Amino acid sequence: MIIINTEAVGKCYSVPDSHREKHDTFLGAVAIGARHAWRQLFAKEPADQHDNFWALRDVSFSIKEGDRVGLIGRNGSGKSTLLKIISRVTEPTKGRITLRGRVRSLLEVGTGFHPELTGRENIYLNGAILGMSYSDVNRKFDEIVDFAEIGHFLDMPVKRYSSGMYVRLAFAVATQLESEILILDEVLAVGDVQFQKKCIRTIEKMAEQGRTILFVSHNMDAVQQLCHRILWLESGRLVADSEDTVEVSGRYLSSTENQENAAPGNDVNTEKFLSIRQVYVGNEVGLPYMGAIPMGTELYLYIDAYIYDQQSDLNVGYALRTADGLVLYLSCAKDRDQEDWPNIEAGKCVLRTQIPSHFLNEGLFHVEVMVGLQLEMHRYDHDNCPVATFTIQGGFGSSPYWTSRRDGVLAPVFPWKRVD
Repeated sequence: MIIINTEAVGKCYSVPDSHREKHDTFLGAVAIGARHAWRQLFAKEPADQHDNFWALRDVSFSIKEGDRVGLIGRNGSGKSTLLKIISRVTEPTKGRITLRGRVRSLLEVGTGFHPELTGRENIYLNGAILGMSYSDVNRKFDEIVDFAEIGHFLDMPVKRYSSGMYVRLAFAVATQLESEILILDEVLAVGDVQFQKKCIRTIEKMAEQGRTILFVSHNMDAVQQLCHRILWLESGRLVADSEDTVEVSGRYLSSTENQENAAPGNDVNTEKFLSIRQVYVGNEVGLPYMGAIPMGTELYLYIDAYIYDQQSDLNVGYALRTADGLVLYLSCAKDRDQEDWPNIEAGKCVLRTQIPSHFLNEGLFHVEVMVGLQLEMHRYDHDNCPVATFTIQGGFGSSPYWTSRRDGVLAPVFPWKRVD
């Protein structure tokens, strides 16, 4: 059953014109008003010619009961506006939205907390703001306190809480909301690693209960783990709606990476030297991996290029990034001694390098191709540039002591030996 349905939804805001004529007196205001009226009547200038901003344009999608959908997009793409429309905080300017079931939204963790009140008092206050009755809060009170782990500080004003305690309490209240549709906006953006894991487990349990979840985050790893479908907003428009979360995540990461995060170096016009035709992760014989890759698998990165103009100092490499955009390392074809360099000649050229097994931890990773002359490497960022995104999943190695994800971006297996 479809529980959320949007049809050509658009939202327009009126933006004050910084160039609008200003006045200091009543007569000045009358004169300016008369001039604007004349322009509209005789010069045929619409009143909102420069004053309208469309935060959303013709957004249409449907979400079924029990779906876990990730909503992604850069800041200013329209995500918050869409969430407010779904939450009935604001109405769309055009289009229609249909909801079947109660909606509870956590658009900002901690909204409604009063710093002078105690943790106990804020539980009741925040619960009321989020739509819970007094009896509901009473019934859930012990669970909220247990989840937040603030029992010893329950009767202390929250202004004395650490940021971690504050966030745990806010999320603990939000998890007790009873609704068919739950909207979570950047609830994992704060807090320590253990708390984030606890939040993810809680969200997964809510999904198993059949609740429809719309999860908003810039953390592609969390989106991959929690959601089986992605909606991608860009400049107020829906540019992707897909169940291929790995592919869409890769395209999104590629589009949001900017030149500031690339390796240092001068801009070089590499279009006259080569074009990158394909980038993928596969096995030793060149077969690409499809879907999530089990931990411990031997990974080979393939870069298929066509060299137009052979240069002795032409270099090709890649930067491996996490879902959050952190560069793990940069590897180039000419990192080693000159006799070990691959032969990059004119024509078709397929380069292969290895990513060691038992090196990467579970998570989503993105390959950013780097090209340059000698050491002046920069991101290959031309139109239709192919991208490679892959996900590592599975248990950790063969040790019985690690059956779930361990902390850290990397999870190398190093040899140990007793030497005494």
